[in-house]
Amino acid sequence: MTGTGTVTRWDLQSDRYVRAHLDEVDMLDIERRLGVSLPPVLAMAIVQLAEHQGASALTMWQWLEQFDASLLALAIGSGMGQGELERGLVAGPRPRSHLRLV
Repeated sequence: MTGTGTVTRWDLQSDRYVRAHLDEVDMLDIERRLGVSLPPVLAMAIVQLAEHQGASALTMWQWLEQFDASLLALAIGSGMGQGELERGLVAGPRPRSHLRLV
């Protein structure tokens, strides 16, 4: 990814590699994926917080695949650790129709 949030050919190849070798996913992969959708400083902060909270790179990658970068950032920012992230993956996506802005 470039500093402007543009996805490069390398990013796409890297994503395909990680998907084929999930046992090798690391926090740099997570930071790179987050940085596609979020400002780089925020992506780095989310990764650092996740490491502090004990979240694994594999679980975070799975969240990115099942949900998206914004929801992962929100989950980590709200204090979710490894156990809560795993339970969120098992529960799966929920309809957002029950949410309302106040």
